[in-house]
Amino acid sequence: SIGLYAFSSCSSLTSVVIPDGVMSIGDGAFRDCSSLTSVYITDIAAWCNIEFGSFTSNPLCYAENLYLNGNLVTDLVIPDTVTNIGAGAFYKCNSLKRLYINNENFETLGPYVFRGVTSLSKITIYFAGTAEYWDKHVAIDMTVHTNGAVNDKAAIRARIVFDTPYVAPKE
Repeated sequence: SIGLYAFSSCSSLTSVVIPDGVMSIGDGAFRDCSSLTSVYITDIAAWCNIEFGSFTSNPLCYAENLYLNGNLVTDLVIPDTVTNIGAGAFYKCNSLKRLYINNENFETLGPYVFRGVTSLSKITIYFAGTAEYWDKHVAIDMTVHTNGAVNDKAAIRARIVFDTPYVAPKE
């Protein structure tokens, strides 16, 4: 865990590495870290499960750029093992363009998942399962969208391409 207000007002902090074992980040942990530009992670499944205490707990609040294994996240493949994306996981992650959810048994997009993402209308979500499964089984918190611009399940559903799992390019 990263504690309450751990790096609050640390204006010289420009990047942060979040270790795989972090399960929660306390309220205000990165509050007023105005120089923060980069968040580095090595396990997207672990990132999707972090419990953020508030928006300012997520270092993306200021950084807006998420790096997975050193690469800027634009196309993100959610592993088959992930069934839920937690609250605020991609808050202000403006580098994100395409999200691939390969688990046909995916269950939940948590609250505020995409809040503050200015390019939300340009994000495409590729889902390995069917539209029927999505409609019947996937819970979408009504607050997953950005700044009130889009406030319903139909709008996020319109961003989804069904029956389209990610297939890694052949080397």
